[in-house]
Amino acid sequence: MAAVYRGLAALARQPDIEAGAAPALTEGMTGLQHTLLGPHRARGPVMDSFGVLLELAERIRLELTAITSSDRGEAIAQRVRSEAAALLDDIGNAIIGGTEADQALMRSLHSLRAAEGGSSRSDATAETAATRHFHALTGQLAAAARNTARASAAGARRTEEEDLQLPRAVRPQSRVAILVASLTPRSAAFRHAVRTAICLAAAVWVGRLVGLSHGYWIPMTVAIVLRADYGATFSYGLLRVAGTMTGLVLTTALLHFLPPDPWVRLAVMAVLCTAFRYFGAIHYGVAVTALTGMVVLLLALAGEPAAPTMVSRLIATIVGSAMALAAYGLWPTREREQIRPTLVVLLRAYAAYLASLSAAGKAQERREARNAVRVARVNAEAALARLLAEPGTSAAHAELAQSLLTNSNRLARTAMTLEAVLSAADAVPARDSAAALIEQGVRTLKEISAALIDEARADSNSPLLRAKQRDLARQLAARSTGGIEGELATLSDRLVDNINTLAHVVARASRAPG
Repeated sequence: MAAVYRGLAALARQPDIEAGAAPALTEGMTGLQHTLLGPHRARGPVMDSFGVLLELAERIRLELTAITSSDRGEAIAQRVRSEAAALLDDIGNAIIGGTEADQALMRSLHSLRAAEGGSSRSDATAETAATRHFHALTGQLAAAARNTARASAAGARRTEEEDLQLPRAVRPQSRVAILVASLTPRSAAFRHAVRTAICLAAAVWVGRLVGLSHGYWIPMTVAIVLRADYGATFSYGLLRVAGTMTGLVLTTALLHFLPPDPWVRLAVMAVLCTAFRYFGAIHYGVAVTALTGMVVLLLALAGEPAAPTMVSRLIATIVGSAMALAAYGLWPTREREQIRPTLVVLLRAYAAYLASLSAAGKAQERREARNAVRVARVNAEAALARLLAEPGTSAAHAELAQSLLTNSNRLARTAMTLEAVLSAADAVPARDSAAALIEQGVRTLKEISAALIDEARADSNSPLLRAKQRDLARQLAARSTGGIEGELATLSDRLVDNINTLAHVVARASRAPG
């Protein structure tokens, strides 16, 4: 990631880009996409921050290329190169060191902001295409500088500390709030809980009905095999049946050939236990093989005959796995068909939540909109996990869902912080000033959600949204008295960058082949 940002710094210093040349940094960004979005990637807030930095790097590259192409007279490019290149170098150094934004980085950002301010004054009457790209680039560089510190363990701790400063109701990762918001049939987690409960009850009834020895193995198998996604349920079911049969064959051979000495069987138990613990997180089929052998040996040590135990184990495994697969077949979820509608619901929920922030005295409406966002986000996270586990999932589907979800989490944090700021005392003038920007943000989010369904409508940026943010920043700067104006100006910049990044992700997906 640091190499990509340093490469962007070199791109910013280039006086011209050859028209026939391949896009810069393509190989490095493609490698990062495989690392961050591939099936074997690591997970967590820090990795999400790296994903955000990758999206910003892609957008910065596009804007740098656009500025060079649209500003042959060098009016804007001259102002961009030194400030942007210095800032990109500082970002690369901060990423590689895993450090907070240092003084050099902040000085570079301040210089770039000053250049942007000069551009706004000189081009007040007629904004050129290059000027629009310059304003967009400045916002993206500021966002990259902000997110640099997040891509480290210290950054993750800082994010948690900042969340604790917010009111409990608006904390993005409040577990209690997420649980309460998920207690609705609209929640994928709730629907899976109902499906699991019904299937477990049926499995207990079947176990008692057939009078099978160790009948509890049937509901136990259902609980283990039945997952929230088709791919995991199917693979776990097959692996459990195959592992159980292999374990029974292995145990039969061991009991037949080994001497009936308890110490020998204990030694075999130790080997099987080690194999189960080692392969438990690596290969479920091998782990089940070892576990089945352990169970049979333990029951043999307790005096139970091996043959009936093996038969009961096999029958219970087959019945439990079949019930889990049948439950999923009766109430299926095919994420390839559902992932875009799920993401549309998420974006529209954010739009409704933002719309509730621009009006005073609607606490109940904001609370309901916030809960709707939580339900939509949990549903989208669960849908992404199911999509990645589903057989035949294309890389394009996975990348779109992962990128949208990661960047929508940034939007959630910004929106909730914005709610906390606007809820402060004496924030009515600030709310009135921010209303136009928020309304434009709502319209843009609705356009992005429509573009997810109608790909021909996708647009990679919203110049009007950035223009309204600059108008708001000027209004706040004119009357700033050290109150919330400065914080609101920063949040408005973050909000525009968050929304424009979502637009870029959707537009990129609409241009992808196939």
